[in-house]
Amino acid sequence: MPTLLLRAYGRTVAFEGPAPALKTVKERLPSTYRIGKAPAERRWAVRRHSGADWAATVEDQVLSFRESMAAATEAVLSDLELWIAECARNRVFVHAGCVVIDGQAIVLPGRSMSGKSSLTAALVRAGADYYSDEYAVFDNGGLVRPYARRLAMRPHDGAEARRVPVEEV
Repeated sequence: MPTLLLRAYGRTVAFEGPAPALKTVKERLPSTYRIGKAPAERRWAVRRHSGADWAATVEDQVLSFRESMAAATEAVLSDLELWIAECARNRVFVHAGCVVIDGQAIVLPGRSMSGKSSLTAALVRAGADYYSDEYAVFDNGGLVRPYARRLAMRPHDGAEARRVPVEEV
């Protein structure tokens, strides 16, 4: 099965899965994730499991079983991004939306499903520069760095989030 080796924030990780899953990973992660060369410190995978189900794994331990490859890939990406955020070198990650207006960062911390992405999108529509709807990333000097990925917009009915390019906001 194909493997994608990635380097981000001082860490090297590997993702293994079918080609469409690798394509999703490349499209979904911010540009700060680059192709890596060093040995992976941690490995995630999406694999077919017992017929119709898909397994999302980390270090060969099952994170979850999902009905589709796309859902298993999202589960892996969520865990991978969280691990990078917790283990990053020379950066501090805060679970927050972040925009910049007139050179000043506005950091919007909050729990999952608390409205960070909706508020971030509203500020972008009002003219703010988009940095992230998931993590505000602080460098050693206290400056906020972008973690720009597609916004996770949830419908008001509570259905699963849809990834939207910031240009569509």
